[in-house]
Amino acid sequence: MRFLIFIAIFILTHVSLESENYESGGILSLEQGSIDVRHYTLDIKIDPYKKVISGSVDIEFHLLKKTNKIVIDLINDYSLSGAIINGMSLAYIHKENKIFIDNPGLELFKKNLLSIKYGGRPPVAENPPWDGGFTWSKSKDGKDWVGVSCQTNGAHIWFPCKEHPSDKSNGADIFITVPPSLMAVSNGLLQSQKTLKDRWIKWHWKTEYPISTYNINITVGGFEVIEKTGYILDKPLKMVYYVLPEKKGWWRGIA
Repeated sequence: MRFLIFIAIFILTHVSLESENYESGGILSLEQGSIDVRHYTLDIKIDPYKKVISGSVDIEFHLLKKTNKIVIDLINDYSLSGAIINGMSLAYIHKENKIFIDNPGLELFKKNLLSIKYGGRPPVAENPPWDGGFTWSKSKDGKDWVGVSCQTNGAHIWFPCKEHPSDKSNGADIFITVPPSLMAVSNGLLQSQKTLKDRWIKWHWKTEYPISTYNINITVGGFEVIEKTGYILDKPLKMVYYVLPEKKGWWRGIA
């Protein structure tokens, strides 16, 4: 009898875990339809040893309609330590994979800055890139390799955002801090890399083109940098590739 009860509990637990589904898109709520996101600034530390992430995200937005709440998407797996709009710390509720923040009386069509601090253990992608989540792995030289899959489930599986394809930001600044032996690669162009007091390195990437949240992405690893020059309409274009060491020979064979 105890054995049967154990099997039943195991099956129910397994079904519950498998049925966890982080959805995005769909019909916009009144609250989310009321904001227009203009820019994202991510400042996130990725710890491959503990398999956790932490940091803050600044969201520049305009309020298009009056609403009592500012609603942002972020799955419940993370803990929040603050929500601030224009320097004001505000009350919020984090539930149903969304953050509901009190509207302090924002004027319409004015620039506002929402800052959210958070951290936690992101979901693991069981079948990347089809399942959303992080991939924590290692390259053949033993260095950590980290990837993010969010095209299917949405970017709110790893950072706070308005997760809907109808609202592209005008660009993004992406700051990613990683251990000194690794590199962080993201969208746009590399702006800088800075060694911090603890010797971890903060990488700054920037894109100035309209971008959907699910296209904001990062990868971390012990990459080798390969630079080439391509040509578009007979004009030279510098191309930079970040290649895992085990792929170096493959790259040279087709370059």
